Amino acid sequence: IVAKIRENGKAKFAILRACVGSSSEDENLAQYIKDIGDMKIGFFPASYFNSLTDASAEAKYLVDTIEKYGFTPDTVNLPLFCDWEGFSYEYNKKNGIEISPEQLREFTKVFCEYVKQRGYKAGVYLNKDYWDNWYGQAFFDAHPDYYIWYARPGLDAPDRDCYLWQYACNEGNEYGVDEPLDKNILFGKFIQPDQWEECNKQLEI
Repeated sequence: IVAKIRENGKAKFAILRACVGSSSEDENLAQYIKDIGDMKIGFFPASYFNSLTDASAEAKYLVDTIEKYGFTPDTVNLPLFCDWEGFSYEYNKKNGIEISPEQLREFTKVFCEYVKQRGYKAGVYLNKDYWDNWYGQAFFDAHPDYYIWYARPGLDAPDRDCYLWQYACNEGNEYGVDEPLDKNILFGKFIQPDQWEECNKQLEI
Protein backbone atom coordinates (compact mmCIF):
# COMPACT_ATOMS: atom_id res chain seq x y z
CA ILE A 1 0.00 0.00 0.00
CA VAL A 2 2.76 2.44 0.94
CA ALA A 3 4.64 1.77 -2.29
CA LYS A 4 1.48 2.39 -4.34
CA ILE A 5 0.85 5.67 -2.53
CA ARG A 6 4.42 6.83 -3.19
CA GLU A 7 4.26 5.81 -6.85
CA ASN A 8 0.95 7.63 -7.29
CA GLY A 9 2.77 10.86 -6.47
CA LYS A 10 -0.12 12.85 -5.02
CA ALA A 11 0.67 12.36 -1.35
CA LYS A 12 3.41 14.68 -0.10
CA PHE A 13 4.02 12.98 3.23
CA ALA A 14 3.21 9.93 5.35
CA ILE A 15 3.08 9.40 9.10
CA LEU A 16 3.94 5.83 10.03
CA ARG A 17 3.06 3.85 13.13
CA ALA A 18 6.47 2.86 14.42
CA CYS A 19 5.51 0.84 17.47
CA VAL A 20 2.79 -0.33 19.83
CA GLY A 21 3.37 0.76 23.39
CA SER A 22 6.89 0.60 24.74
CA SER A 23 8.01 -2.87 23.70
CA SER A 24 6.62 -3.86 20.30
CA GLU A 25 7.78 -2.53 16.94
CA ASP A 26 5.08 -2.35 14.26
CA GLU A 27 5.44 -5.57 12.28
CA ASN A 28 5.25 -3.66 8.98
CA LEU A 29 7.60 -0.80 9.86
CA ALA A 30 10.66 -2.09 8.03
CA GLN A 31 8.67 -2.61 4.84
CA TYR A 32 6.95 0.76 5.18
CA ILE A 33 10.29 2.52 5.53
CA LYS A 34 11.64 0.68 2.50
CA ASP A 35 8.58 1.53 0.41
CA ILE A 36 8.25 5.15 1.49
CA GLY A 37 11.41 6.12 -0.38
CA ASP A 38 12.21 9.82 -0.13
CA MET A 39 8.72 11.01 0.86
CA LYS A 40 8.43 13.41 3.79
CA ILE A 41 7.87 11.39 6.93
CA GLY A 42 6.75 11.43 10.56
CA PHE A 43 6.09 8.72 13.16
CA PHE A 44 3.83 7.82 16.06
CA PRO A 45 3.30 4.94 18.48
CA ALA A 46 -0.03 3.41 19.38
CA SER A 47 0.11 4.76 22.93
CA TYR A 48 -0.95 2.75 25.96
CA PHE A 49 1.01 4.43 28.77
CA ASN A 50 -0.58 4.66 32.23
CA SER A 51 2.14 6.28 34.33
CA LEU A 52 4.87 8.90 34.10
CA THR A 53 7.49 6.17 33.87
CA ASP A 54 5.59 4.33 31.17
CA ALA A 55 5.09 7.51 29.13
CA SER A 56 8.82 8.17 29.19
CA ALA A 57 9.58 4.56 28.29
CA GLU A 58 7.19 4.69 25.35
CA ALA A 59 8.75 7.88 24.02
CA LYS A 60 12.22 6.36 24.38
CA TYR A 61 11.16 3.20 22.58
CA LEU A 62 9.69 5.26 19.73
CA VAL A 63 12.88 7.27 19.25
CA ASP A 64 15.14 4.25 19.63
CA THR A 65 13.05 2.35 17.08
CA ILE A 66 13.23 4.97 14.33
CA GLU A 67 16.91 5.68 15.00
CA LYS A 68 17.60 1.98 14.51
CA TYR A 69 16.57 2.60 10.89
CA GLY A 70 18.93 5.54 10.57
CA PHE A 71 16.53 8.41 11.20
CA THR A 72 17.72 11.52 13.05
CA PRO A 73 16.13 14.88 13.92
CA ASP A 74 17.62 16.17 10.67
CA THR A 75 15.85 13.56 8.52
CA VAL A 76 12.37 13.42 10.10
CA ASN A 77 10.19 16.07 8.47
CA LEU A 78 7.18 15.95 10.79
CA PRO A 79 6.89 15.73 14.59
CA LEU A 80 6.82 12.51 16.58
CA PHE A 81 3.21 12.35 17.74
CA CYS A 82 1.73 10.96 20.93
CA ASP A 83 -1.38 8.94 20.04
CA TRP A 84 -3.36 8.13 23.20
CA GLU A 85 -7.06 7.77 22.44
CA GLY A 86 -10.14 5.62 23.04
CA PHE A 87 -8.40 2.28 22.50
CA SER A 88 -5.75 3.33 25.02
CA TYR A 89 -8.33 4.20 27.66
CA GLU A 90 -10.28 0.99 27.15
CA TYR A 91 -7.15 -1.18 27.29
CA ASN A 92 -6.07 0.32 30.60
CA LYS A 93 -9.58 0.18 32.05
CA LYS A 94 -9.79 -3.51 31.13
CA ASN A 95 -6.61 -3.98 33.14
CA GLY A 96 -8.00 -2.16 36.16
CA ILE A 97 -6.43 1.24 35.51
CA GLU A 98 -8.73 4.18 34.82
CA ILE A 99 -6.89 7.24 33.55
CA SER A 100 -8.24 10.72 34.28
CA PRO A 101 -7.86 13.72 31.95
CA GLU A 102 -5.48 15.34 34.44
CA GLN A 103 -3.27 12.24 34.45
CA LEU A 104 -3.31 12.02 30.66
CA ARG A 105 -2.12 15.60 30.38
CA GLU A 106 0.76 14.90 32.75
CA PHE A 107 1.70 11.67 30.95
CA THR A 108 1.52 13.36 27.55
CA LYS A 109 3.78 16.14 28.77
CA VAL A 110 6.38 13.57 29.87
CA PHE A 111 6.16 11.83 26.49
CA CYS A 112 6.57 15.07 24.54
CA GLU A 113 9.36 16.44 26.70
CA TYR A 114 11.37 13.25 26.24
CA VAL A 115 10.92 13.47 22.47
CA LYS A 116 12.17 17.06 22.58
CA GLN A 117 15.17 16.08 24.72
CA ARG A 118 16.20 13.68 21.98
CA GLY A 119 16.15 16.53 19.46
CA TYR A 120 12.80 15.94 17.72
CA LYS A 121 9.69 18.06 17.57
CA ALA A 122 6.78 16.66 19.56
CA GLY A 123 3.09 16.56 18.70
CA VAL A 124 -0.23 15.26 19.98
CA TYR A 125 -2.89 13.42 17.96
CA LEU A 126 -6.44 13.97 19.19
CA ASN A 127 -10.04 14.13 18.03
CA LYS A 128 -12.82 16.49 19.13
CA ASP A 129 -13.73 14.42 22.19
CA TYR A 130 -10.16 14.42 23.43
CA TRP A 131 -9.84 18.12 22.72
CA ASP A 132 -13.04 19.03 24.56
CA ASN A 133 -12.93 16.55 27.46
CA TRP A 134 -9.31 15.51 27.97
CA TYR A 135 -6.72 18.03 26.85
CA GLY A 136 -8.46 21.36 26.34
CA GLN A 137 -7.10 24.59 24.93
CA ALA A 138 -5.32 25.41 28.20
CA PHE A 139 -2.98 22.42 27.80
CA PHE A 140 -1.80 23.61 24.40
CA ASP A 141 -1.62 27.23 25.55
CA ALA A 142 0.76 26.03 28.24
CA HIS A 143 2.76 24.02 25.68
CA PRO A 144 2.70 26.03 22.45
CA ASP A 145 5.58 23.99 21.03
CA TYR A 146 3.47 20.81 20.89
CA TYR A 147 2.23 20.36 17.34
CA ILE A 148 -1.48 19.56 17.09
CA TRP A 149 -2.69 16.76 14.80
CA TYR A 150 -6.46 17.11 14.88
CA ALA A 151 -8.78 14.33 13.67
CA ARG A 152 -12.17 15.74 12.64
CA PRO A 153 -13.36 14.18 9.38
CA GLY A 154 -16.37 15.42 7.49
CA LEU A 155 -15.95 19.19 7.86
CA ASP A 156 -15.08 21.74 5.20
CA ALA A 157 -12.37 23.03 7.51
CA PRO A 158 -11.22 22.12 11.02
CA ASP A 159 -12.97 23.89 13.89
CA ARG A 160 -9.75 24.25 15.89
CA ASP A 161 -6.31 25.62 15.17
CA CYS A 162 -4.02 22.79 14.18
CA TYR A 163 -0.78 21.91 12.43
CA LEU A 164 -2.23 18.80 10.77
CA TRP A 165 -5.89 18.08 10.08
CA GLN A 166 -7.17 14.54 9.48
CA TYR A 167 -10.07 15.41 7.20
CA ALA A 168 -11.16 11.95 5.99
CA CYS A 169 -11.00 8.26 6.83
CA ASN A 170 -12.26 6.67 3.64
CA GLU A 171 -11.25 5.08 0.35
CA GLY A 172 -7.81 5.88 -1.02
CA ASN A 173 -8.47 5.86 -4.75
CA GLU A 174 -7.09 9.35 -5.26
CA TYR A 175 -3.80 8.09 -3.81
CA GLY A 176 -3.74 4.95 -5.91
CA VAL A 177 -5.04 2.34 -3.43
CA ASP A 178 -8.39 0.62 -2.96
CA GLU A 179 -8.14 0.37 0.82
CA PRO A 180 -9.54 2.87 3.36
CA LEU A 181 -7.05 5.61 4.09
CA ASP A 182 -6.66 8.29 6.73
CA LYS A 183 -6.12 11.55 4.85
CA ASN A 184 -4.49 14.64 6.24
CA ILE A 185 -3.75 18.24 5.29
CA LEU A 186 -0.61 19.96 6.55
CA PHE A 187 -1.15 23.63 7.35
CA GLY A 188 2.30 24.35 8.72
CA LYS A 189 5.63 23.79 7.02
CA PHE A 190 7.57 20.57 6.84
CA ILE A 191 10.06 20.63 9.65
CA GLN A 192 13.69 21.18 8.77
CA PRO A 193 16.28 22.22 11.32
CA ASP A 194 16.67 25.72 9.87
CA GLN A 195 12.90 26.28 9.76
CA TRP A 196 11.78 24.97 13.14
CA GLU A 197 11.41 28.37 14.77
CA GLU A 198 9.61 29.77 11.72
CA CYS A 199 7.05 26.99 11.52
CA ASN A 200 3.47 28.24 11.54
CA LYS A 201 1.50 25.85 13.71
CA GLN A 202 -1.76 27.79 13.57
CA LEU A 203 -4.41 27.49 10.91
CA GLU A 204 -5.65 30.72 9.40
CA ILE A 205 -9.13 30.49 7.89
